[in-house]
Amino acid sequence: MLCWIFPTNGLCFVSESCIPIFDFNTTYQYFQEFEQSFLMAFDDPGPYGRGRYNWNMTPEVELTQWRKGSQWFEAQGKLMDPITRPAAAASSFHQSAAKHLQQVVTLAQRNGVSRRCLLTLLTSTAAIPDGSESRKALLQEYLNKSKENKEKNDKERLDDYYKRNYRDYFGLIEGQVREKKEDELTESEKRILEWLDKNK
Repeated sequence: MLCWIFPTNGLCFVSESCIPIFDFNTTYQYFQEFEQSFLMAFDDPGPYGRGRYNWNMTPEVELTQWRKGSQWFEAQGKLMDPITRPAAAASSFHQSAAKHLQQVVTLAQRNGVSRRCLLTLLTSTAAIPDGSESRKALLQEYLNKSKENKEKNDKERLDDYYKRNYRDYFGLIEGQVREKKEDELTESEKRILEWLDKNK
């Protein structure tokens, strides 16, 4: 989705496949008050970075200068020139880089770029300096829940892995272990019995 930002004469591109933490009105207000653009560009030696380099871009852009950018970005003022330039007036580099606007803008105007993408902005508690305490608390709660959910999912995945790969092995030795008296069991054998009882 493209959005025109009137006070700063800027252009914002956001993807409908991503869900930001803050609503669009909050994000739009932040863009109005911020003077820099948000375009993240970084060197990716893999197939999705340098692997997408088009040799028609030489000599204006060498392979070592090629940068991959985030799908979300916001550009204002002169930084919009490479984006809005008509295709007929564009060089072979600009025509080849039509799908890599972050690279074009980063080479054209380095000073006006904050080097942060919108997703980095939206997930930072310090991104909105005038934000209310309740908003920051809500964001912090969201991030904490995300961390807790990740830890819970990691534990469930690990438990599933043990069930698939070790249950048969534990089952083989279970008969021998259960014949022992409790004071004869090693610590690992106790854990095995606990696990078997829990996962039957």
